[in-house]
Amino acid sequence: MNKKINEIKNKINNIEKEIDILYSKNEFWTNLKTLNFELNKLKDELKYYEKLKNLKEEKEMLKEMLETKEISSSEYDKEIKIIKEKENKLEELNKENKLKEILNYDWDIIIRIEWWEGGEESNLFAKELFESYLKYLEKFWYQLNDWVNITYKQDSEQWWYKNLEIKIKKKWNINPYKLFFFENWNHQVMRVPATEKRWRTHTSVVKVKVMPIINDINIKIDNKKIISEWACRAWGKWGQNVNKRETAYQIIYDLWGWEKLVIDSREQRNQLQNKETAYERLKEKLFEIEQEKRMNEIKILTKWSWNRSDKIRTYQFQNNLINDTRTKEKFSLQKTFNNWLYDEIHNEIIKENF
Repeated sequence: MNKKINEIKNKINNIEKEIDILYSKNEFWTNLKTLNFELNKLKDELKYYEKLKNLKEEKEMLKEMLETKEISSSEYDKEIKIIKEKENKLEELNKENKLKEILNYDWDIIIRIEWWEGGEESNLFAKELFESYLKYLEKFWYQLNDWVNITYKQDSEQWWYKNLEIKIKKKWNINPYKLFFFENWNHQVMRVPATEKRWRTHTSVVKVKVMPIINDINIKIDNKKIISEWACRAWGKWGQNVNKRETAYQIIYDLWGWEKLVIDSREQRNQLQNKETAYERLKEKLFEIEQEKRMNEIKILTKWSWNRSDKIRTYQFQNNLINDTRTKEKFSLQKTFNNWLYDEIHNEIIKENF
């Protein structure tokens, strides 16, 4: 815990120094917004870990008091229960803050809609939901021709929609990830399908994934983490020059203390070119690691699940209702689904949870 706190404090100090340098050079407009955003994020993270550390110290102190018989076991259990409740509340608050932070990122996104349970009916509703999202985007003056990708899967007698994708680019002051984030998870539809001869109500499920295209990661190579770098002889079928001379270049980079990256380049004919290529590859690898880390954070918060019971919304066509399971609110299906007023549902979720 102390190691993590010190690490965050060091990052805060480094960013504050960067901001001071920008002000001293009168170049604060260049990168100030990004740095301040990162600084506030780290300060929130620091508060979280410091509070967590205090609760841990409280637990240790109670344990010592129990061992020295300063308190009874019933008093100990009561106090520990209170601390655990505080820890749970703190964890929920931390998740909420991370979610707010993620929703502020200006990412391009891909929305993928796939039929799940219900066969043909699920497939048809996936198409209707897809078309409704396209209409919803038109409210924000999006020209869709360049962003839509539809893939079909042919069945024996008819076309099935294997997956429907919309790629949306950020535009002016519109954050597409924030627009569609609350559409993640499962959508359940209850209606009498057009193919049903006995007028029975069918229940089917469509799954929606809103996936960010993370490309705003600023990677800096920390020279202190370079354990070693050296030129060496290449090997392989590149001729006598690379096999006899030390033209290849290798870098060993410390990721987290227990894991190291080994990057090398040996394709170029001279050492300088291979050194530049090795550093480019190191930067690419660090970008991939940071991208994966961000995606894992999002997965934890979104909790994608394909169980029917984990639906976020039910569309009841016979009753003209949309039931949102997160807010327990009911909305007019015709008004919302046909007039593309999803922001009404999203606003209710934000009002209740943030």
